[in-house]
Amino acid sequence: MPNEFDAAVLGKDALIAIREFIKKQKPETESTLNPDSANPIQSQAVAKALEGYVKKEEAVAGGATLKITFEEVFSGQAYTIKGGSESYEGVVPPELVVSQLVLPEGMTEYTISATASGDEQPSTHVEQVQFYGVYPCTLSQGGDYDVVSWADGTDEQIVKLLAAADKGLVDLAEDCGWQVGDTRIVTLGAMAATGVGEAHEGQQVKLVLSHAGATPGISRVDGKKIHFQVDLVDCLNEKGYMNDTGTNSGSWDGCARRTWCNKVFYNAVPETIRPIFKEMKVTTAETYNGSLNKESHDYFALRAEMEIFGICSYSNATEAAALGQVDYYKNETQHRVKHAQGSTSLWWLRSPGATNSSYFCIVSSGGSANHSNASATHGVAPFGCI
Repeated sequence: MPNEFDAAVLGKDALIAIREFIKKQKPETESTLNPDSANPIQSQAVAKALEGYVKKEEAVAGGATLKITFEEVFSGQAYTIKGGSESYEGVVPPELVVSQLVLPEGMTEYTISATASGDEQPSTHVEQVQFYGVYPCTLSQGGDYDVVSWADGTDEQIVKLLAAADKGLVDLAEDCGWQVGDTRIVTLGAMAATGVGEAHEGQQVKLVLSHAGATPGISRVDGKKIHFQVDLVDCLNEKGYMNDTGTNSGSWDGCARRTWCNKVFYNAVPETIRPIFKEMKVTTAETYNGSLNKESHDYFALRAEMEIFGICSYSNATEAAALGQVDYYKNETQHRVKHAQGSTSLWWLRSPGATNSSYFCIVSSGGSANHSNASATHGVAPFGCI
């Protein structure tokens, strides 16, 4: 088995990887691990396990390698690499790949930058570089972004990652593993009783990725791709009305709650993450008993009956025909039930009730469809898109 020299040359992580790979391929293999072995199974195992590690001769030199892939716009442009006490310069070659041997002082972060068109200087970085490794990264014109999860990325990382996704540089689902049901905790600011009857103290809410992409009747105003729709897992702590009088006149487009969603609630979302939420085109019945729909432009809105239940029970059939169900709410036994201050709550939808000029649709505390007078107080749970 490996001796102290092997450990010094290859690194302990590499040796562990080799052992584990060999056990999976041929558990009975017990001979000494040797990259130059004549044993074909062992040699293949060593080669596979060492993917991502530097060659022996480079490791002995005491260095790690940064493997940088540049976007084509940087071809022929000067680049710099800085980290710790080290600094390197060069010109991006036609093949767009630079391998730079570095000598990190323990756990070192390196920043790579280059000049793009328009004299912009995007940068990227490689974190926690240490000896005996190859550390790949990509520098794109979109600049510096990290592949992070919806739950754990910092606000700054999420904003940069969404900007890169808008430019087509990264796919949040395929490249980052984001999926419907992922949640993120955000702290909302306090909201005064502006335009509606209730005020809200600052509070933590859980934002859930509710649907990958657009659904019928929901799109971005700028025409770009919706990466995910985002809902509140539960209602806000305080309940409120749709209009202060019992009417659905003006439908969603003209109700007090819509104004509140796009001003008061919008401004309560932390500035550090607010830029990821894009203005949407939102389809709703123009009147409760009419045959036309109306498109409003909203940063945040309430859900429609069709988007929750996939069927039309109390809403206008014309509206329902223009919309689609959201994946998250196909789980009728769990996700349609929302809470306010720990207790299950009825919660508002933007759909006007189709048979009565006083009603908007709601979701009952048990998760079923219903409708209620516009001046009643129920839970509020806006959604947006990123």
